[in-house]
Amino acid sequence: MQNNLFLKNQKEDINVINSISQQEKVISIEEYDKLIELTDADPKYIMDHLIFKILRYYPIRNEVASFKLIGLEMYNKIKNDENFKLKDNYLVIGKRKIMMYRTNYKTANKYGNLENEIKEKDLKKSIRNYIYHFNKGENQYFFLNSNGEAYSNDTISLRLANTSNKLIGTKLSTSSIFKILLANKEGSTKEITDNIIKMSKIRPTNAETVIQNYVYEKK
Repeated sequence: MQNNLFLKNQKEDINVINSISQQEKVISIEEYDKLIELTDADPKYIMDHLIFKILRYYPIRNEVASFKLIGLEMYNKIKNDENFKLKDNYLVIGKRKIMMYRTNYKTANKYGNLENEIKEKDLKKSIRNYIYHFNKGENQYFFLNSNGEAYSNDTISLRLANTSNKLIGTKLSTSSIFKILLANKEGSTKEITDNIIKMSKIRPTNAETVIQNYVYEKK
């Protein structure tokens, strides 16, 4: 309701500037896409490549590294069984369908369990290739460190920052990637605002707060 009210009060002809681009750590979308290309070119960055690619379309927080793998059939069975409850974050893999299901993330108390279907064909292909490459089985953590352990919020932050700094000279985090996707959106006030609302729902966070913090009217 708040988003609709805010949009209703927006004037289509006002000239807005996305102030995110002036903040620290934000690079252009072209530079970010270059990072994805560079990680794709070197096999040792296969995990980094997939994480950066997921964040390119779905700018979630550090829970990106906490996914477990689950088949669609098992997912539906557990989800519809009152005696069981999914308590982790999952990549749900079907023959055609791939989804992210999140129960454990920063704003879960406010937004609850979230389901995001991944529709981008190139991303779905990358996910399936990763599963095949590492022979991933059901209920296994999708991303593991060199010791075979799951990543914590701190260790995945360090990995993403180190990899991006080494390849493009800028330390990136899941927060700065969120800003990149907002800062590089061009168009009318409504188009920019709609993009913020879309990305905020995916993350999720309060869209109106993001608008107030990152978009201002040019005087």
